[in-house]
Amino acid sequence: GNEAEWAEEYIALCETERTNPAVGIDYPTFSRMVDDDSEQPVTNDELRAMVGDPALQRQARASVAAAPPAPTGPTKAAPRRELLKASVFRALDSDGDGRLNRGELLAFGRKCGFRGTEAEWDGEYAGICELFNLSAAVGMDYETFSAMVDDETEQPVSDAEFEAMLGPAGIAGFA
Repeated sequence: GNEAEWAEEYIALCETERTNPAVGIDYPTFSRMVDDDSEQPVTNDELRAMVGDPALQRQARASVAAAPPAPTGPTKAAPRRELLKASVFRALDSDGDGRLNRGELLAFGRKCGFRGTEAEWDGEYAGICELFNLSAAVGMDYETFSAMVDDETEQPVSDAEFEAMLGPAGIAGFA
């Protein structure tokens, strides 16, 4: 399927597994899912092919390096809004480094109505980095993104807007 279909599947998977999509699936849950005979189990040959795929190896190393700290205390299902925010963040994070750079945030800005030039975005991006005490070269992590889109002093991004971004044209439009 396409990225939009995966985003929807990922939200549903996280809801089913009662996990926060910003944290991801832990090893015991992944192992149980792979071995689950009630669905379509993953074969050993399929697992070997995944392990040998250089693109997946690079993505795995980047994910481990950018992984948020493990949650403490009891885990409970993430509210729908958290799932939506995390799914949009992952869709925007085209390089998979766990941070949104200038271009990735510009894609989000355009989805939120920014119609300015590249030069105007440079000023906006610098302002965002200053406001949230970010290095422009490093970019924005999920926690900061979450705070930014929920900021009541500005106009917070609504759940309906997130859902539209994740719709069939939404994810493709991030590129």
